[in-house]
Amino acid sequence: MKKVIILGGSFGGLVTAFELGKRLGKKVDITIVSDQNMFTFIPSLPWVILGWKDPEDIVIPLEPLLKSKGISFIHGEATRIDGKGQKVFVGETELPYDYLVIATGSRLMPQNIPGMEEGAHWFYDLDGARKMRDALAEFDGGKIVVNVNAPHKCPVAPLEITFMLYDFLTDKGLMDKTEITYTYPIGRLHALEPLAEWAKPAMDEFGIKYETFFNTKEVDPVAKTISSEEGETLPYDL
Repeated sequence: MKKVIILGGSFGGLVTAFELGKRLGKKVDITIVSDQNMFTFIPSLPWVILGWKDPEDIVIPLEPLLKSKGISFIHGEATRIDGKGQKVFVGETELPYDYLVIATGSRLMPQNIPGMEEGAHWFYDLDGARKMRDALAEFDGGKIVVNVNAPHKCPVAPLEITFMLYDFLTDKGLMDKTEITYTYPIGRLHALEPLAEWAKPAMDEFGIKYETFFNTKEVDPVAKTISSEEGETLPYDL
């Protein structure tokens, strides 16, 4: 029986493990290693922001989920890979493997832009979604900037949250007191041309402003402004 170690317990790791188990059955012994012991259904994070889902609605424990599929789980951080020896180290524990799959996913790096970590909200993890939900609950009108930088996770997510915010604030009767501006770092509203072609007339229809060629330089959390490398500065309230 071949030993398969998968690093990462989110979508990439789980889909890989489930498909290998389904196709190869008892020919493989599969173990997932993750520093998280809960699985978060990431596509529902925007629903948490808008109060349409509670955080506990979109998370489940990993171990019983994997056990039901005959997959082993180790909750810990992989600290070293010995490629020649075909071993993964989780702390001092050695895990031998025949095949290794690295599915650790992307990592949020707001600290790469000065002021972004202190002055902005994001919705790509559960903690960020909670904080944005709380800020949005207190929002009673003003300027919202949806800032997109490259690369970003899930191509359609920034457009999705922009229009979801429009609907949410319209339902609350706040859009007449709110200005939404969407920024994108290239010369159109999305890297995927069909999406860009769809988004522009839709934003025009709903009165959503946009700035292209906006490559973010810094955020000033005190003055509440966001500036681009091209010299554009936008004020924001959220």
